[in-house]
Amino acid sequence: MWKTVELQIEALVPGVLIIVEAYSLSKGHLGQFLSSLPRDEFVRGVFFISAAYAVGLVSSYISRLVLDFISERGPRALIFSIFAHGTLEDIEAQCENRDRDFSARKENSKFNWNLAIGWNAVYRSALAVTKRKEEVVRRRGQGRLLRNLLIPSILAITLLAKYAHWALWMELPNIILIVLLYGYCEYVNFAEAYDIYETPATGQEHAPGQTLKEK
Repeated sequence: MWKTVELQIEALVPGVLIIVEAYSLSKGHLGQFLSSLPRDEFVRGVFFISAAYAVGLVSSYISRLVLDFISERGPRALIFSIFAHGTLEDIEAQCENRDRDFSARKENSKFNWNLAIGWNAVYRSALAVTKRKEEVVRRRGQGRLLRNLLIPSILAITLLAKYAHWALWMELPNIILIVLLYGYCEYVNFAEAYDIYETPATGQEHAPGQTLKEK
């Protein structure tokens, strides 16, 4: 039940932000529409929550489409290469030992860049076979909250630009920052899923951050 509530909150929070920002940017047009609603506070409250949830749900799908599309085409591979405790070749070899579908994950890739293919396959493999699913699910929820802030952050800078035109120059750096932070959130998900697992050969567990090679 809590998982369902968490998913609703993830959609509701960006929806509330977007509606408030849109109200500020609308130059009174949205206010005229709201004034046409019934004066009953309960009806207005229900309408606001429903509208915020609907807007947030749509924005979350748009953010997922944009950020996942960008991330898996390069930023994810670069960030994983920088922070991962091991080389891609070593981690791929370990994944092949514990995930019988690992080769299929690589073969189904749509990319030609080997680094992106490898890290995307390793990431999906780690999430699929991890024994720490509850913790991984919690951390993925944090990543979704960050991802869902893409559109509210763009609107916030647009709103700021009404008073300081130079703020428009912050749009591109803002998007790049969110892409990089989202890529790091994916790395945290991967590290949580990958760091502790049982090896087929020994049945022992690795300590966090320790790879087969280091052990």
